[in-house]
Amino acid sequence: MAEKKQTEAKPAAKKPQNNAAQNKKEKSGVSAGAIISILLLVVIVGFFVAVYMDLGGIKGAVANILGLEAAVETSQADETEEEIAAAKEELQSVKQEISELNTKEAELANKETELAAKEEALNEREAALSAADEQEQQAAIKAAAQIFEEMDAINAAAAISGLDTMEEMANLLCAMTQEKAAAIMDEMDSDLASEIASEMMSQ
Repeated sequence: MAEKKQTEAKPAAKKPQNNAAQNKKEKSGVSAGAIISILLLVVIVGFFVAVYMDLGGIKGAVANILGLEAAVETSQADETEEEIAAAKEELQSVKQEISELNTKEAELANKETELAAKEEALNEREAALSAADEQEQQAAIKAAAQIFEEMDAINAAAAISGLDTMEEMANLLCAMTQEKAAAIMDEMDSDLASEIASEMMSQ
């Protein structure tokens, strides 16, 4: 019985060993994390110390990197300012061109107005001249008609029949009195007299 109790007690003695191994593993895990943190801290501190002390020219290298970034930013800012300035200049040029076009358009409009006024004046003058010519022509026809009225009907008929156009014959006879025109036409060829009468009615 005593041997059986000793045999049963042996497994219970193994438990403290397992707990010790587990505690060791946990301690080693915490230690590894702490070591990594410490190493990172050391690296960061060492970097800043190296920059401050300018070990191996690292301070200049960092400054160069930062300077390049600043230069890039400055270059981009300069390019943006140049683009804005170019856009403003182009806009100003477009405005100037629009202003010039508006000025030319106004000048063309003024010239068109002047030409229209001159054309109207020429038309009025032409109409006046035409009216004057018409008056002169009518005066000349009346003067000729008076001469033919003083002639005898036979001679007047012969003279009027020799004119170039029916319009001239009709105009002369229309400027006479009806009695004298009828007497002259009575001495004309009947066909010619008919044509002259048609022309007189169409006026």
